[in-house]
Amino acid sequence: MIQLQAIKEASEQLHTAWEHYLQACSDLDNIIWQRETYYDPSRGFLQYIDDELARLSRYEENAHRAQRTLKRAHQRASYLAPIHSLPSEILLCIFYVLLAGPCSLGQLNYETPVPQNQKPGPITQVCSRWRNIATSSPFLWTHVDIPLTQPSAPRLLSRAKLHVQQSANLPLELHVYSAGDNNSQTGYTPVIQLLETVAGQARTLNFTLNYYDYAPFHLAILPVFLSDCSIEIFNRLVTSSYPCSCSPYLLSELGDFDEDQESSSNGASQVEKYSSGLSALDPKG
Repeated sequence: MIQLQAIKEASEQLHTAWEHYLQACSDLDNIIWQRETYYDPSRGFLQYIDDELARLSRYEENAHRAQRTLKRAHQRASYLAPIHSLPSEILLCIFYVLLAGPCSLGQLNYETPVPQNQKPGPITQVCSRWRNIATSSPFLWTHVDIPLTQPSAPRLLSRAKLHVQQSANLPLELHVYSAGDNNSQTGYTPVIQLLETVAGQARTLNFTLNYYDYAPFHLAILPVFLSDCSIEIFNRLVTSSYPCSCSPYLLSELGDFDEDQESSSNGASQVEKYSSGLSALDPKG
């Protein structure tokens, strides 16, 4: 394109001139610092420096103006891409298919980032049109992943709250994945508070357990959650154990499972007591 070539040529000339200008300023400063030449302020030297500084301010304004113009041109050109010729309804269907795949959160270890599916966040960062479509479609935000990991838990919890906010009170699919120290009894208060807040909006609560036992967190939240959930909306409680949802090769790292059998049985009996009113219980692993 002729216009693009003109921009390239002007940019190269500007770059060359700017480098030459910077070098001239540096040379002048070095000469004065070394006092090799004496400049008499009465001859207009200081006034010229003042005038040049004023011109630099105008250069800065023009640079910002050029930057805004180029950003506007970039935005307008991006709308010419084939993807932007699709109606919003078609784009929304594509987004739904992209996000509707099975959640693989339970297949990760605690150091692995959350999978990109189930997260409409990246869609909102592509362009303003995609962001407007995604943020105005509450059903894209109804899958809420809550990994109990450190040190990323605060950031992930903030994202979970954003999903809840964007869901506009639609029924939620909550997926809580525990990792790290399975016996920890601290640090989960913000998560428990969030689950208490959204219990009445939950359709599914999915616990992915770390190894075979229920953590104190699960036993703390279940009675509160099940007492606050809506019987018209909540219809599924899913529990799955971490090793069984991962590669079978991880089983060799568990150690002696018999030592945990009694603890696991006690945890399971409490879960059964709390969930006695459910019509469907889906244990996995």
